[in-house]
Amino acid sequence: MTADEAMTLIETAVGPRALFGRDAGRDYRRLARLTHPDANPGSPRAVAAFARLAALWRQHSTGAVGGLLRLATQLAALAHFSGNYVCATARRYG
Repeated sequence: MTADEAMTLIETAVGPRALFGRDAGRDYRRLARLTHPDANPGSPRAVAAFARLAALWRQHSTGAVGGLLRLATQLAALAHFSGNYVCATARRYG
């Protein structure tokens, strides 16, 4: 894939799923390497494509799945803390 093809792919992507497949990290790194402004000096198109790629990666990383995993982790931590607090309170006053 050339840098021009990568930029076109990023520009026409409807969302993160259009860019990132099964190995999303690898796909992101490949596209980032091809569209990085340092690899394409003086190209405003590369700057725009790289910024869009970063935004789509952020959306992919913190999207519905990422948000649910973070929420589940926070709930598990809260349940653990609350459970310990309830047990300590019951021992103290029970």
